[in-house]
Amino acid sequence: MIANRTARPAHSPGRWPRRRKRRAVGFAACAGCLASGLVLLALLGLLPLDALCGVRAVEFVLVDCPSLCEAELSGAMALPAGASFLNLDRDAVRARLGAIPRVASAELSYRWFHRLRVTVTERRALALVIASGESPLEISREGILMAPRGLALADLPLFSWEAATEPLSCGDTLRVNGAAGLLDLLAATQAEWPALWEGISEAHLRAGGSCELYWSNSPIVVWARGRLSPTRLDAWARIILDLERRGECDAVIDLRFPEQVVVRLPQKPPDATPEMS
Repeated sequence: MIANRTARPAHSPGRWPRRRKRRAVGFAACAGCLASGLVLLALLGLLPLDALCGVRAVEFVLVDCPSLCEAELSGAMALPAGASFLNLDRDAVRARLGAIPRVASAELSYRWFHRLRVTVTERRALALVIASGESPLEISREGILMAPRGLALADLPLFSWEAATEPLSCGDTLRVNGAAGLLDLLAATQAEWPALWEGISEAHLRAGGSCELYWSNSPIVVWARGRLSPTRLDAWARIILDLERRGECDAVIDLRFPEQVVVRLPQKPPDATPEMS
């Protein structure tokens, strides 16, 4: 009588076959010998590490950058000949790129095959600045002045302020009382109500920090102070639309009070017929 036997597995569960295990051990040994040899050659000075880690190509990734070009960025980086990832001062390179007024941010990263990736985001203009009779400059939300490029000047509102007599140049930061709040207001209007922002012809900053906004297609004037909440910004936009619909193109909208919006209309002659609303 022959007893039933269970076939023995070729190898125990969870363990590699002997042949595959030998191959893995051999590969690891070869890799270790190669790495040890390279390190030994580098320590002896026969194989410089810069040759292994050198920057052989620069790859630019421009995020929303209609005005910046790779040639300008490459010149500003000023990478020395033979630069490598071992001696690359990334903070210095970012600082040189940040010296370009239109560069909002720059990030450096390593890519395969010795490529240096440079990701750049452009700073966008919110308004046009003309001070002391100088050439016009663009101003960003951060208050940084930039040289105009392209045909954007015709689409930007004028940013003005009282006693604007100090000389300004490209790369300067405008430090005037209330300027940051007015720039935030323009940015919020551009993002949430672009049609409303396009109708602004001038944003004038007063000495106390409040501002006056003027429209290009009507004598409507808006008084404000700093950035508005989304609710008040929405109310302001709807009031403008309602005034245009009613034909009331001469009005003052006062947004300086925290709990209310005041609309002042010009007083009509006594003989004028009251308008039905």
